[in-house]
Amino acid sequence: MSKKSHSKLYWLLPLSTLALAMLACNLFQARTSTGDTDSVVTATWSALETEVASRAGGPTTEPASPPTDIVPATLPPTQEPATPTPTQTLTPSPTATSVPCDRAAFVTDVTVEDGADFGPGDNFTKTWRLQNNGSCTWTSSYDLVFQSGDAMNAPAAVQLTSGTVGPGQTVDVSVNLKAPNSPGTYKGYFRLRNGSGVIFGIGPTANVSFWVEIEVLSSLGLPDLVVNQITLDPSTPTKDDPVDVTVRIKNNGGSTNEAFTVKWWPGENYASPGMSWNVNTGLDAGEVMTLTFTYPGYPSWYPSINTKATIDTGDTVGESNEGNNTFLKNIKVDP
Repeated sequence: MSKKSHSKLYWLLPLSTLALAMLACNLFQARTSTGDTDSVVTATWSALETEVASRAGGPTTEPASPPTDIVPATLPPTQEPATPTPTQTLTPSPTATSVPCDRAAFVTDVTVEDGADFGPGDNFTKTWRLQNNGSCTWTSSYDLVFQSGDAMNAPAAVQLTSGTVGPGQTVDVSVNLKAPNSPGTYKGYFRLRNGSGVIFGIGPTANVSFWVEIEVLSSLGLPDLVVNQITLDPSTPTKDDPVDVTVRIKNNGGSTNEAFTVKWWPGENYASPGMSWNVNTGLDAGEVMTLTFTYPGYPSWYPSINTKATIDTGDTVGESNEGNNTFLKNIKVDP
């Protein structure tokens, strides 16, 4: 080896030392950097090889592969958000409504409809049909009692039934009354009383009275013939079934000995009457007469129809009022 070659080698040794130091520094930075570790190491190693080769005058060679023990930093795994648990909605249960022990419902006036005409001092019987729509059974200890208004000689109490009336069943309860002696309109209110003395009536809270209402007319010199009531039994007839018909007539004026005719029609627009009665004896002042018969059955059913009764249909009797001889009653006929 020549002296020149020794000199050149001595010059390369410090340079190699410096290059190795730079490599160590770059490797440390690469390990702590957040960038691409493999690319930094590869670039530094290639630069060092090229520099040493050029300084030594030797041929340039392909750079060696960078060390593989450097592991790039990894980010912590991303966690999916938790799915919320559905909340159950509770629906409140309906509250049961209790039925009162004693409560009544008005069904119909069996006799003496509201506004029926009577003469002074006339005796009559009022009958209501009531339904037990409470939860307790009515027994013989239950009474009909006068509550308020015009008593019309009503007793303090009348036994409601001699048997029992269960919830949902009906009963006809009657009381004997007398019309006042003075003309006018009179109305009396009644309720029921149980065996313990508790008074109750109709309506949702059982605190409403049912009543009887009449009109007392004065006697006049001329007769005044009227129909003041039509009653059907059953009160709601059924198509083609027989029904009992009652027509109540009265003379609100003076006496008459003349004969007259009373007729009843199943419907006010029927061409022919269902029944005719000839009253040959006439009526005294204030006298009442009841006419009855059985009708074989309505030929059709009706949701609403007016039955009709007329007194003195031929106008044979001279009356003080000729405009009150016809009476209408609205009914329903079931199919």
